[in-house]
Amino acid sequence: EALRIYTSLDPDLQREATAAVEATIHVVDEQVDKLHAKEKKLGKSYIYPQVALVALNPHTGQVLALVGGRSYGVSQLNHAVAKRPTGSIFKPFVYASAFATAAEGTILPGQTKLFSPLTILKDEQATYGAGTEYEYTPKNFENEYFGQVTAREALQHSLNNATISLASMVGFERVAALAREAGVKSARGTPAMAIGAYDATPLEMAGAYTVFGNGGMRLEPWMLASVRTTTGDVITDYSPDSKQILDPRVAYLTVSLMENVIDHGTGAVVRARGFLNPAAGKTGTSHDAWFAGFTSNLLCIVWVGNDDYTDVNIEGAHAAAPIWAEFMKNAVALPQYSDTNHFTPPEGVEIVAIDRTSLLLSDATCPDSFNAAFLAGTAPTENCDHPAEHRS
Repeated sequence: EALRIYTSLDPDLQREATAAVEATIHVVDEQVDKLHAKEKKLGKSYIYPQVALVALNPHTGQVLALVGGRSYGVSQLNHAVAKRPTGSIFKPFVYASAFATAAEGTILPGQTKLFSPLTILKDEQATYGAGTEYEYTPKNFENEYFGQVTAREALQHSLNNATISLASMVGFERVAALAREAGVKSARGTPAMAIGAYDATPLEMAGAYTVFGNGGMRLEPWMLASVRTTTGDVITDYSPDSKQILDPRVAYLTVSLMENVIDHGTGAVVRARGFLNPAAGKTGTSHDAWFAGFTSNLLCIVWVGNDDYTDVNIEGAHAAAPIWAEFMKNAVALPQYSDTNHFTPPEGVEIVAIDRTSLLLSDATCPDSFNAAFLAGTAPTENCDHPAEHRS
């Protein structure tokens, strides 16, 4: 007997996803041409990277659009389900783990207060596991080091060394355990894990990011809605697995840092490209290029990488983010995804204006400030214009 199989895809959104990849892949190809200018002059061939896009509903796990490559003729692999190193889109799991220690009242080693966006991290070269076979001396992008930075800035600028130092304070195994629960099954408690050395597929990363987009609850992505007989009798209806793996406050605090990435950090390119709705996200560059981000009702992961596993050599901000921005711009023009709201802080989180220079509370005497989200009780209590009191 014939069966009717209903998939999860939204045909409107699927069209926009395909169109966004087709309309924007030239941005990537032009950068590849520049990188290979010498070969081009000599008439030598080189490859253009592949691409994958996965979009889902962060509150149900329903996969709404999926692009597995730039063209079936070039590569028959569905890249949305191909395992690749996750790079910096892994980093939010490090910060979420740190906020989780604050939520349970644990002060991290070497700190005097609970973790917050203002916790100072050391962004400098360090060696982990010295003298062992696992010795590891990570570098920052373009070998730039910023010394002492706040946690908020470390994620904003995607600083590798500051992030690894935070992961070492939290405990590499604790971070890896959270990542595995979120769906990055290959994560192991090593320093390199903190900056995305382990593999996951774009579809798995979309599932992992539901943790942030859905208040700490992880949803298994699903593509099969139901199977019915020709007369419409349901044989199976799909209901997704869900599991609360982060305290909603912890999820929100991490999302707040990721909003800052899009508004002022490595993800600001999506604003420059005309996507203006409230959103949170993270660029990823290590070997492959990634962009992961979401609005209040749509989550999208874009991956760009080479089939032969050579390094793409283009930042996520320049390779994956333009495709993400194009897709999301078109998506929010559709009525079913247009209702994007600001992320709302749950009870137990406060949004506070912080003076940029002193990192104390901002007031009229020091108006140069930014807003940051704090677990209740972890925000500074002194005002910026009372440095003397602060020292006492």
